[in-house]
Amino acid sequence: QIGYLKVHTHRYVAKKEFIDDSDEYIYSPYAIYTVAGELVKKVGSSASTAKTVRLKAGEYVVVGKLTGDRVSSFKVAIPPGLTTEVDQSMLTALETASVQTE
Repeated sequence: QIGYLKVHTHRYVAKKEFIDDSDEYIYSPYAIYTVAGELVKKVGSSASTAKTVRLKAGEYVVVGKLTGDRVSSFKVAIPPGLTTEVDQSMLTALETASVQTE
């Protein structure tokens, strides 16, 4: 069974090419591991919106720059057929994410 994960990691301003360019905010990359420590997926940086990742249902550990410059990790549960969305308010507590259905 498949579920989805969307993590709103730390956002930073991309370097501007020209001084009058508008700011572009980039979500930091992160990695997803099994609870046994095996790498499942590396999720690259993304502009404007956090990426939604397709995963087998189960428990995972997310590692990345979640708040500022500090690298953190937290456990997350992915239920079948649903999207687990982790936002900045949840990241400060670094607890298991709640489920947001779509």
